Amino acid sequence: MEALNNGQKANIDAKYQCQLDKKRKDFATRAEFKDYKTSVKNYKKSTEKLADSRVKEQQIFDAINNFAATDENNYNLVNNLEFKDSKGDTQCVDVVINAGVASGSGGGATAAKWTQNADGTYQGMSSIMTTLDFRIVDPISNVLAHEMGHAYGMTINPIDKFKFYTSGKVTQHDCQLPENRHHFRSESAMNFQESYDSNKRRKPGK
Repeated sequence: MEALNNGQKANIDAKYQCQLDKKRKDFATRAEFKDYKTSVKNYKKSTEKLADSRVKEQQIFDAINNFAATDENNYNLVNNLEFKDSKGDTQCVDVVINAGVASGSGGGATAAKWTQNADGTYQGMSSIMTTLDFRIVDPISNVLAHEMGHAYGMTINPIDKFKFYTSGKVTQHDCQLPENRHHFRSESAMNFQESYDSNKRRKPGK
């Protein structure tokens, strides 16, 4: 995004002397004026998107730092996350955190990117993707801790998780309901959430 924005700005600087408010009378033809307006419009759009992406990057940074400072043990656990592949070998997996739409799951969503053998059976996972919806949740909250609990949970009995999440039968699930506290889809996430909350109460300044 930044490279695109820089390129568009360089184009405007070179062709139009950095001016974003030229009029029709400044151009010899309508076609030249149309090209100018298109260049300015694209530059303004990419500038807005770049500013938005920088805000989201900072929100992700704040959420990660807050989680690390509040619950160092669980942060370190997911920062060095391992699982067993189909051969029984230990593999590392990265958790990728994005800002996006997660309104259907309370502002946070986590899913594994599974890999399969040629016959469609479990092979492993290439990454775990977490989406935080900052329109709904604050970076300084227990939401990332909860989602990291889901990430950790994906590495526990991963073959069973693979079968469930690729079955096509996954339904909506509310981790916060008392009856779901020890459900396999909730337990590790709620453990992380409660650990974060407990630590936050003991060291509120973190």
